[in-house]
Amino acid sequence: MGEAMYLFVYGTLLSDQPNHRLLRPFIDPEQTLTAVLPGAVLHDAGAYPMAVRGVGRVLGEVVWVRPECADEALAQLDAYEDVAGGLYTRETATVITPCCGPIVDAWVYWGNPHIAARYPRIPSGDWRAHVRRKRFS
Repeated sequence: MGEAMYLFVYGTLLSDQPNHRLLRPFIDPEQTLTAVLPGAVLHDAGAYPMAVRGVGRVLGEVVWVRPECADEALAQLDAYEDVAGGLYTRETATVITPCCGPIVDAWVYWGNPHIAARYPRIPSGDWRAHVRRKRFS
């Protein structure tokens, strides 16, 4: 059995986005908090974003994965994010929540910087706002 963990999400896994369904079996929705990932920039890869290290910040959520689900959740998310294929890597990072301050050791799926560089940057670092603007442009 795994340990409880935090996971920072910033794109299609956000609570109001289409792929959040992949997280639902593993998380406690009452333990989901708005969060910021400092030291990162966001790129628009079309149907999904890619966060890479850089000068900026990415807005998202930090979710608490239940301990009994942690290993299975990471295995499924690693497959979804194509970690083995090199599209993303999973590493820990410090994220900041408005209510609680820093939370250390939240897992983040970082986009491959060589791939992300092919796509436009999202200056706001906010996938939700970017998607809304795209819909109405």
